[in-house]
Amino acid sequence: MKNIRPAIKTTEEKWSVRDWIISKFPENYEEMTYLEPFGGGLNILFFKQKSKREIISDTDKEILNIYRAIRDEPTELIRRMNLYKHTQETFEKTEKRKSFEDYLDEAVHDLMLRKMSRNGQKKSYLKLSNQKTWKEGISSLALNGERIKEVFIFEKPALDVIKAFNAKDTLVYCDPPYLRDNKKMSYESDVNPDDHIELHRILNEFDGKVVLSGCLSPLYKRLYKNWNMSMKRINMAKEKRTEIIWTNF
Repeated sequence: MKNIRPAIKTTEEKWSVRDWIISKFPENYEEMTYLEPFGGGLNILFFKQKSKREIISDTDKEILNIYRAIRDEPTELIRRMNLYKHTQETFEKTEKRKSFEDYLDEAVHDLMLRKMSRNGQKKSYLKLSNQKTWKEGISSLALNGERIKEVFIFEKPALDVIKAFNAKDTLVYCDPPYLRDNKKMSYESDVNPDDHIELHRILNEFDGKVVLSGCLSPLYKRLYKNWNMSMKRINMAKEKRTEIIWTNF
């Protein structure tokens, strides 16, 4: 398996625990339909083995534009990205752009901001030690494009997609935004407890397999008390945290 880095950075990184999460997938997941209803950075999809059918969805149009460009026009995307250098001046000029010729033009704009900013948040410039790293990151988009060339991409709410693909031979990897009042959150979220309760209702009625990432909270303890729970302590340079997943099998 090629070690393909995700194309974009997102706040909730699962890259550091990708092996552990995938180890909790059912043994025959390659023979199943695979669904990520909260697409985000696709940290798991880019590393796992290919499944017979793969589907991602998100409501973030900018992220989906990037994935569609990587999947459908990787050569042109890479050519346009290579026209720019990783500099603060480029970042600031890109920030000011408000109009775009087409979806590909917008994808280049958003991808540049994500790759040049801290944690991919497009808010503050992250200085790069050399341009070689920037060029290598652009070149690697070809691998991302090859990996997702057969992936179906939807711009639909997560719950709608989960219900649409409810089947015994489907595996859902579900990584929803954390609860809005979680004190450890480093990003803004409009997801509230009622949203998580509705997600639980849909997942609890799902006929296939579910792997759910989340944070340990009184609400999740109550909702998923009958599911299998696994925990992993992660010691990182700047923080220590616990990764938690629930499975319905």
